[in-house]
Amino acid sequence: MTEGRSLDGELEATRKELARLTEQAKINSRILAESQARELSLLRAGNLQALFQVMLDGLRESYRLDAVTVVLRDPGHELRHLLLGASSSPAIPRGLFFVDDLERVSSAFSRLERVRLGA
Repeated sequence: MTEGRSLDGELEATRKELARLTEQAKINSRILAESQARELSLLRAGNLQALFQVMLDGLRESYRLDAVTVVLRDPGHELRHLLLGASSSPAIPRGLFFVDDLERVSSAFSRLERVRLGA
C-alpha cells in the first residue's frame, strides 16, 4: 500500500510540475510575441526620428515605466546630423539625449561597457 501512495505522490508532483511548466511556456510565448511586435515596429520606422521615438515609446510601454531616457555618446555629431537632416520637421524626441563625452553626464558612465538600467 505504501508503494501505491508513493506513486500517487510522484504522479501528483509530476502533474504540478507540468502545470507550472505549461504556465511558464505561456508566459514565455507572450513575451516572445511582444518582443517580436516591438522589433517589427522598429523595422517599420520610416526615418531615424521615428526609429528613436518608437524605441523610447516601446521601452516605456513594454516595461510600464513613467519615463525612459536614452543617452547616446555622439562625439562627432554624426547621429545628430543624421537625425536633424533626415526629416522635414527635425526634432529630437523627448527622452533622447546626445553627449560628446559620457564623463560630462556622470563619471560612472565613463567606465560603462554595457547598457545600464537605472532610476
